[in-house]
Amino acid sequence: MAENKQQSPDNNPDGSGWVECPSGEISGMVNRLARQQKLSAAGKFSAGAAALLIGVGIWLSQPSNPEAANDSQQVTAPDGEFQFGSICCSDVAQYAAAFRKGELDEEKTAQISQHIAKCPQCGPNFERAAREPQASTRQLPNQQTVAVLAHSGLLIVTR
Repeated sequence: MAENKQQSPDNNPDGSGWVECPSGEISGMVNRLARQQKLSAAGKFSAGAAALLIGVGIWLSQPSNPEAANDSQQVTAPDGEFQFGSICCSDVAQYAAAFRKGELDEEKTAQISQHIAKCPQCGPNFERAAREPQASTRQLPNQQTVAVLAHSGLLIVTR
């Protein structure tokens, strides 16, 4: 840039106190301001795009099935069974006796409790079993357990 020598109002031909800018000074300032505006607009656009991407990422990470939101692990349930609390009906039946006796660890107890609370099949079975505590069980040779509830005659077969 050219050196700007200040002129005193006395030396200025019109006496107004204004000093003439060096050649290109005003156009340089206009270009710098335009560049700053472009950078500001690009920054705002980038921030908006980043916020949008974060929002979409959060939305996509949400499970589409409300039941899946409560299950930390997804387990595929065999045909004819329900899956809640990360376990299916046959798993609940397998641990039913130990669950009733309080012999399971906290995690398995929580899974079974969650399953029983939501399952339209296991929930009523546990309610009936609680009303009819007298049951006889037998282990069959094919790894199945058969339980017969004394008062209702309800037969429960588990693997």
